Amino acid sequence: MCVLIKSETAVYSNYAAYGELCLLTKQTRSVTAIVLESSDLIRHSNEDMTEYPMLGLKLLRHIFLVISKRLSRSTERMAAIF
Repeated sequence: MCVLIKSETAVYSNYAAYGELCLLTKQTRSVTAIVLESSDLIRHSNEDMTEYPMLGLKLLRHIFLVISKRLSRSTERMAAIF
């Protein structure tokens, strides 16, 4: 099933993570998303990460991968400008 999520700054597709920084910082979410198609979504909380340590580890690994890819893309864009 294709999950297509639109936020103010991006369109996400299958297995996308958004709002993930809230899990690490415990701050209020900074992302509001609109689902454009029929979708299955999973909501996680900080409590999930401590109550289910293996799930927490997998989530952290995924979050780090997502953030690394986004940082790489941002770096490439900045390099293209300068």
